[in-house]
Order: sequence, then structure tokens, then C-alpha cells
Amino acid sequence: MIFLTPIPAIIAAAVTVPTVLALYFLKLRRRPVRVGSTMLWQQAAEDLQANVPFKWLRPSVVLFVQLLVLAAFLLALARPALHTTGEIPSRVFLVLDRSASMRATDMPGGTTRFAEAIERAEQAVKRITAGGARSEITLIAAAARAEIVAGPTRSTGELLRALEAITPTDQPGDMASALRLVQALAMPEDPEAEDAPRPLVLVYSDGSTGGDLPALAADVRFERIAPEEPGGNIGIVALAARRDHAAPSRVRLFARLQSNLAEPMALGVSVRLDGEVIERQSVEVLPADATGPGETPLALQLETAGGGVLTVTIDRRDVLAADDSASLVIAAPTRPRVLLVRKEESESAGAGWLLTDVLRELELSGLILMSADRLRSLGSEAYAGVDLVIFDGVSVAGGAGGLPPVASMHFGGNPEIPGLVAADGPGRVLPILAWNRSHPLLRDISLGAVRVGKCRVLEPATEEDAVSFTELARTAEGVVLAAIEHGQTMHVVAGFDLVQSTWPVDYSFPIFLANAVESLPRGGDLAAGWSATTAEPVVLAWPVAAEAVLRDPAGKERSVLHAEEGSSAAGRLGVLDRVGVWRLTSRDGEADSRETRFGEPGHRAIPVNLFDAKESSLEAPTVLAVPGGAIMVA
Repeated sequence: MIFLTPIPAIIAAAVTVPTVLALYFLKLRRRPVRVGSTMLWQQAAEDLQANVPFKWLRPSVVLFVQLLVLAAFLLALARPALHTTGEIPSRVFLVLDRSASMRATDMPGGTTRFAEAIERAEQAVKRITAGGARSEITLIAAAARAEIVAGPTRSTGELLRALEAITPTDQPGDMASALRLVQALAMPEDPEAEDAPRPLVLVYSDGSTGGDLPALAADVRFERIAPEEPGGNIGIVALAARRDHAAPSRVRLFARLQSNLAEPMALGVSVRLDGEVIERQSVEVLPADATGPGETPLALQLETAGGGVLTVTIDRRDVLAADDSASLVIAAPTRPRVLLVRKEESESAGAGWLLTDVLRELELSGLILMSADRLRSLGSEAYAGVDLVIFDGVSVAGGAGGLPPVASMHFGGNPEIPGLVAADGPGRVLPILAWNRSHPLLRDISLGAVRVGKCRVLEPATEEDAVSFTELARTAEGVVLAAIEHGQTMHVVAGFDLVQSTWPVDYSFPIFLANAVESLPRGGDLAAGWSATTAEPVVLAWPVAAEAVLRDPAGKERSVLHAEEGSSAAGRLGVLDRVGVWRLTSRDGEADSRETRFGEPGHRAIPVNLFDAKESSLEAPTVLAVPGGAIMVA
């Protein structure tokens, strides 16, 4: 029970109750009587004392009744009310936000927003289920994606246990996905019924929506879980690193810091490589202004000949720990070894000296020329120690289903790559009309002057294969340059022979090869630094014929991967919801020699970061605008 106007009732009680009691204190308790002499009335003096005020009150039924009536009037003046959701519908949805910002410790008493949300949700469950209510409650936990954790059920115990089991994450919030799930679950059994009851949706969140909210045929109550002003927070919202090609031992590191503080703040930033501090720098972080949080870039130059996990840490404690540090993996400086396969081993075969000379200028650790017949005779042994295979006008089956075990490029021919279909195109010369400028392979490249002759049109074999298929360039007839991923290995296919195009003599060709040599070889991305975020799924190839155990940053075992003998496990680890360095470890410690690019043999580090400016800002809007929903803000 709550009181809507308690202050007037308290003031009235302070005035009326003392007044009633004072009247009884001062009231005469004896009536006057005429007597002949006071000597004949021995208790006359005692009777006079009865009229003295401020004596203890004697029990009085009249006084009790008067105080009871006064209390009733005062209670009515206070306007008592029950704190309920009104007439509770038969279906109720509780949406609990467990995104990264809900872990901020800026609530009264230093508790987290998430703990406050859990407490309010528990109170709501008890209120709704009290008194034998027949409402079915569905409990939904929301972060980067939404999931049903309980219900629909009328069991108070089941719901309270489910609430206790929900844990916060370090993921960005996406309330839109949670409400889309509610939208699907809240569909009435008879959509054409006009008098269908509207379900009730209770949202416990700090308001991080993650996009436009869907329209709901429901009553929505948004309970804002945040202080009036968010706590001060400085976080790392971006991190990148790249080795200098001219000086491979030099690493250029770039970070972006964000602050929601009203004043500039000077703080220290530490850089660690595998836990050892290698650099410290003082930074003055810009404050927030009317346009939003302040952003401060940070650029560092490090000297390290080895690879490992680079971690940048802000040397300051604040209300959100998830963005105080960020990590990435960077490989030791290496150059890939390339195998070039042609019809003949001569350097002038195929596209001739144009292709060979470009590869030699890239300062590879090794360039091997091999004929197609020689490759067929060697089989899988030909790929030993090779990082990238380039097929120039030939089609050689390698590995399972024609797929080499390492990254590959195919110019012309008819490559047998699972998930890819190459259909014969027109025989006339066609210009490249569009290309994917955002892809790393086509960085700083224009293909507008390239013409291709006889070519094949590329497309994914099935809808499922379209997920790993990336269009790189197309003519008027379709895609002629594409990339397809298998596990963590990428294969690039050109539907035309180099000798049937003008590409080898165009300025863009050597740049394309340089980009390919840098990014295609297994682990090549680590030269530029690699990390995952808490919102994206992680897929890693694990070339170990043994069990691989995934452990979270706290060392807790999360899952186990299994690889068949003589094959690689494409480990779909899913979305890793906590920031920090996760570990993928072989139980017996055996690993392919190439695993040293990712860490110790039999071990791989997987750095996971938040990198979400909205979560780091700790913004908490006061309104959750849901189209079609009756919005109530608590």
C-alpha cells in the first residue's frame, strides 16, 4: 500500500490529535456542589486536585471512539492506494535488460542497475501472482539478442528462480529485438477478434533500444532503471593495431576514448603485451558537451618483434568496468609463403611475367612455381608450409571436395569449391561495372577500367552458402569476382582467366595482389590486429585432432570442440558475452605448427571487447516510444 497525499495527512494529524487530547486534559472532572462546611467533606482537597490539568488520562470509551474517527478521516485525507498494475491481463511479459550498461554501479548504495532491475521484477512477479491471479507470465532476458528464460507460467517459484539465474552480460543492448519477440508471442489466438484483450509488457531497462522499436498491440509499462544523472564513465570504444611494413617490429596502435564527464580528465593509459607493461602514457580526455560524450583519439608506436595479446587499459576506476580495457591479438612479423600453380612451371606461362614479377616485388618468404601435373602427383604434400595458393588458369582438386587446406586464389579454370556455382557467361568483352570498395581485398582500388572477355558468372550454390559468399566485382551479366569462406579460411575466385582480361596491365592489379597476400593467408589479419566483440559470433578453425576446451576470462569452462582425425574443426563458438581474453585450449596440448601465430602451441587467445559508444555513454532516456503501445513511465 502507498499513500498518494501523505504530507497533508501528516500536517492535519499534527494539528488535530494534540487538540483532542488537550480538551481531555483541561476538561473539569467534578461538578460543583454546595455543602454546609468543608469540615463535613474530608476529600474536598482531593476533589480539587482532580481539576488540575496535565494529569494522566483515565480510560475513556468516548476518547477512544473520537480518536478512531479522527484516524479514519486522516487516512482518507492521505489517499491510500494499492501499488498494482490495475486489472491484470491474462498474459504478461516481463522484459529484463541485461546489457553492458546495466552493470554500471551508479545506483544508490553503489549497486548495479541490473540488481535494481532484478529486485523490481521480483516485486512485480509477487504482486501479479498474489491473490490467486490467473495471469500467465513470460520472462524475457534482453541484450544483443533476446531469449525466453521462463514461461508462460503462473508459478511464482519458477519465475523467481529464473530471475535469480539470469546473469548480466557485456553486450550492447537491443530492446528492439526483445520487443519483436514479444510481438510474435503476443499475437492473439483470433487476430480478427476486436475485443481481444491486450497483453501487458513490463520493461525493466535503462532505455538502450538498439534501433527503431516495433509496433505492439499491447500495453507497455517502462520502468526506467537508472539514476537521474548517469555515473561518470570513461571507456575505450575503438582499438586497432597494424605492423609497419617498412619496419615489421614496429606496431602502430590506435584507440579512441569516450567520456561522459562534464569536465576534462587527465589519466594514465597502460599497454601490455601478454600481461607485461610495455608502454604508459598520460592522456587528457575531452569532456562531454551538448552534442554528446567527448571523444579523444590516442595513437601509440610500439616496438615488439614478438606477437601476442595487446591490452590497453585505462588506469582509472569508474562505474562501468567493461570498457576500461580492450585487447587484440597481433602476430609476430612474418611474410607468407606462396605457391603459384600453372599449366607449366615456366615464369612466362599463363599471365607470364606480370603475375610473377608482382609476387616477387612483395618480398614473400618464399614463392614456389609448380605445374598442375606436379601438384596432382604430390597431392596434399604440395601444401605443406604454404600460406597461400594461387591457381593461374588451372583447376586442380585439392583437399576435401576440391578445396585446398589453406587460403587460395583462382583465376579462370573451373575450381571445385563447395558452396560455389560457376555458370558459363557470354563470350563478349564486358567492363567491370561495380566492385566492393569496403572489402579489404579491394582497398584503394578502382576497377572501372578493367575489361574481361570469356568468363563465368559466380553465385552461391544454396541459400545457406550465401552467408559465406561475398560479392567482390560484377559485370552486367553477374558476379565475376567473389570470395567464399570455409571456417576461417577464405578462397577468392575470378570467373575469368587473367590472359582474357586487361586486369594484369591495370594499376589496380598489383595493389589487389598486395592486399591479398596481406589478408588472405591464415592468420594474416593478425598482422593488423584481431579481436571480436560481444555482439558478433566467433568462428575459428582448430586444426587439432583432439578436444579443444573454451574457457571464459574467469577461467570457467564453457564448451568443448571435437575434431575428427586428420581434419580441422571449424569451431563455431557463437557469441561470447563477456569482455576479456577467452582461451581455446587443446586438452593434450598438441597443435599444428601454424597455431603459434595465435599463441602458444595448442592454445589460442580470443580477445573480446565491448566497443559500443552508446553503452559506454550510460545514457538512460526517460521514455520508451513503442508505436501502438500505451506507454507508462515509472
